[in-house]
Amino acid sequence: MASYGYHGYKEDDVPSVSRNGTPRRVSQAIKDLSQEEGREFQEFRMSMGIVGSFTKQMVKLAVEQLKPEFEKMALEAAGKALDNKMVTIKEMQNELNRKEQELKRLQLEKKLLQARFEKEKINRDLASIVDNKEKEIKKLETDIGSLRGKLRKKAEELKKEKDRATEEEQRRVEIETKFQTEIDKLKRELDRVKGQLGQIRSAKNVGDEETRKLRDRERELLQELEDIKKQQSLRFLRKKMGN
Repeated sequence: MASYGYHGYKEDDVPSVSRNGTPRRVSQAIKDLSQEEGREFQEFRMSMGIVGSFTKQMVKLAVEQLKPEFEKMALEAAGKALDNKMVTIKEMQNELNRKEQELKRLQLEKKLLQARFEKEKINRDLASIVDNKEKEIKKLETDIGSLRGKLRKKAEELKKEKDRATEEEQRRVEIETKFQTEIDKLKRELDRVKGQLGQIRSAKNVGDEETRKLRDRERELLQELEDIKKQQSLRFLRKKMGN
């Protein structure tokens, strides 16, 4: 339910601000004051207006009077800021010059050190090269000594091998000579038996017993020849496998 204020208006129907900008409720409260209270209130408002106007005038006057001083202070501040900037720039320029001089000095020292280093490096390199050559020479001398020892050992082994080979060759020649002698002897015996068999075939009066003996002797001689050849072959194979 809507409530009602003074003079029977609804609160929702009363405008919040009057035409002169004063809130409606304030205006209504002023109307409700007594005549004496209203007069005192109006005097208070007038005094406040005078004070406000006086205050504004004083502030304006003070600003006008202090304006040259403010401008002077502003100029001094601007000049001081400019001076500070100039000082800063000068300091930066001095620092830059100092650093450039330091850079030139360091570059010169670098060149001198590089030249000195190159000279010392050459000396160190030469010493290092000589040292490496000495190490290579010692290593090569050691290798040569070791190689000479190995060659001496191999020469001795070769001599022994040659001596053994000579002995083997001598034995081989002796054995082959012996075998060949036996073979020649058996061949002569075989030829003699064959000659006898030929004579027996041509002579009718020779008995069969004699023929049989000669044929047995022929077979024995042939077998002996075959055995000798086998011995020679086996000896050759053994020698070949041994090598």
